[in-house]
Amino acid sequence: MRIIDAPDNLKHRVLLMTIYSGGLRVSEAVSLKPAHIDSERMLIRVEDSKGAKDRYTLLSKKLLKELRLYWKVCKPKHWLFPSTRNPEHPIDTSSAQKIFYNAKNKAGISKGNGIHVLRHCFATHLLEAGYDVRRIQIMMGHTALSTPMKRNCLKPFGPRIGWCMPNPLSRSPKMFWNTWAGTPTGWPYPPTGSFR
Repeated sequence: MRIIDAPDNLKHRVLLMTIYSGGLRVSEAVSLKPAHIDSERMLIRVEDSKGAKDRYTLLSKKLLKELRLYWKVCKPKHWLFPSTRNPEHPIDTSSAQKIFYNAKNKAGISKGNGIHVLRHCFATHLLEAGYDVRRIQIMMGHTALSTPMKRNCLKPFGPRIGWCMPNPLSRSPKMFWNTWAGTPTGWPYPPTGSFR
């Protein structure tokens, strides 16, 4: 994606890539900690998401490679994306929005309002690849399906299913799941935080 490749700043590029790759809300991305990256299971743990719920989402091999480079160069401590002014605090959402708009302008893209468009692209690209909307919904942390999604996309399925959910950022991701109401095998906890 041109927007993700546009920033010269490594931290900015990795932030945008993380939002797209995991289908994260901007508030979720800026709240990430290094311990939330689980390279063994190729998952990102999202804590205190909307509705005060925790969940996991996808970690692509491409993002993991970029995160490892970012770790070597920037050495984040408590927050994965610390504030430049005060590293004891995460980058704020308005700064993340500015990063997005700067990247969008540099890439010469006029469509799409706000950083949230990266989250929409995550869902759209998986949906276009033929993945079930209910599974995408689980990854994004939604509790209810919108009416158009129910009408157009939902496929019936039982409570226990095996499925493969590739990350849209990866060309040949392998993410195998055995779910019980949307929970992958081996969950919950503890995430290893071992992306270094």
